[in-house]
Amino acid sequence: MKTAFDLLILDLDGTLVDTKKDITNALNVTFSSFNLPEVSEDEVSKYIGTGVTPLIKKRVNNDNLNEFLEKFKTNYILGIRIDSELYKGFEDILNDYPNLKKVILSNKPQKFCDPLINALGIKNKLAGIYGAEAFSEKKPSPIPVLKVLEILNVSPERALIVGDMPSDIISGQTARIKTCAAFYGYGERDELLSYHPDFMIESPVDLRLIIEA
Repeated sequence: MKTAFDLLILDLDGTLVDTKKDITNALNVTFSSFNLPEVSEDEVSKYIGTGVTPLIKKRVNNDNLNEFLEKFKTNYILGIRIDSELYKGFEDILNDYPNLKKVILSNKPQKFCDPLINALGIKNKLAGIYGAEAFSEKKPSPIPVLKVLEILNVSPERALIVGDMPSDIISGQTARIKTCAAFYGYGERDELLSYHPDFMIESPVDLRLIIEA
C-alpha cells in the first residue's frame, strides 16, 4: 500500500504504549518500602512525559534519593509489562504498511525501552528503538530526529513524528518534518495545540487517515 510517508517516528509512553499503571505500581512499591504514601495514576501521568524523578524528589529526601531511584528502577523492570499495553489500533498500524519504516524515539532510558518492547513482542515490527542515551541530545532537540533520518536514509518531507508531549512536536518542527499530536496520551491538549502541530489525533486509529492520505 502506498503511504504519504516513508518513516513514522513514534514516542513510546503515552503515544504507542499506555505505561502509567506499571510505572505507578513500581513507584508505590518503592514508596511503601520507604514508608512513604502512595501516588495516584493521575499524578504520575503528569510526569511520565518528562520523567518521574522530579515527582520522586518531592517526596524523598536527598539522603535516600539514590537508594530510592535504584530500587524504583529494579521494581519497574520487574513489572514492566504487567498492565502496559499498546494503545488500541497500533497493533494493526505496526503490522500494516510494510513499506513504512517505524521507529521508537523516546526520552525514556534505553534500559527501560528495550525490555518493554521485547515484552510487547513488537521488536521485529520496528526499524529502530532509540532511548534517551541513543544520541548526544534528547527531544526537544532536533538532533535525535535528524540522526534517525540519517540512519534510515529518509528525507525530512517523507517523515512524520507522533507524540503526546510538546518535546515531540518541537523536535519534529525544528528538524523540519511533519508533526502529529496524540491527544489521547499524557500531555495537555491546550499546550500541544499551542505548538501548532501539522496533524492531531484523538486515537491511534485516526493515524491511518494521515498515513494513507
